[in-house]
Amino acid sequence: MTTKEKFSDFLNKKVGNTTISESELITKRKNQWIKKVDFFYKKIRGYLKDYDDKMEFEIKEHELFEEGIGGYLINSLIVKVKDDRHTTILFEPKGTFAVGAFGRIDIIGNYGKTHILLVKKDWKGFDSKNSAPYLSPIPEKVEWKIMNFPEQMAYLKLTEDEFLNAFADVGYGEKMQSSLSAFY
Repeated sequence: MTTKEKFSDFLNKKVGNTTISESELITKRKNQWIKKVDFFYKKIRGYLKDYDDKMEFEIKEHELFEEGIGGYLINSLIVKVKDDRHTTILFEPKGTFAVGAFGRIDIIGNYGKTHILLVKKDWKGFDSKNSAPYLSPIPEKVEWKIMNFPEQMAYLKLTEDEFLNAFADVGYGEKMQSSLSAFY
């Protein structure tokens, strides 16, 4: 438990617990998720900035439906590579209520897909201690991790190298060297 969380508990005991309704918690989580997704796209654009002359980028708003939240609008990112095959990579948010995580985005290309999870910084993989509570807000200390499976069932910290490797894999079926130092 962080100092901020401990202080919040302490203060609630002193002045009384102000109850936030379930719908307010869901709205807060959804809004945090939408901001995290947009920030993720900015990070990806940064990784790909050296290739702007070889790619086109498009943000498309679409409706996503999640059980417990309902329908809401969120952005997807489409990257079109200016190659002879017209390779297209889609970054598609799947939801904030992902098993064991605070959200999931799929990267989908001609040769498959991979999952990007928003998890606590100290997250090592799926277990009951590390799962994201259903109605909790997204904590400040989170990071994106790439699920590298089925080969290793590893969770790799999202770095520029790991991202470019995943991009080449789903877009072209090409395995580049993966940095195992980014593992966990």
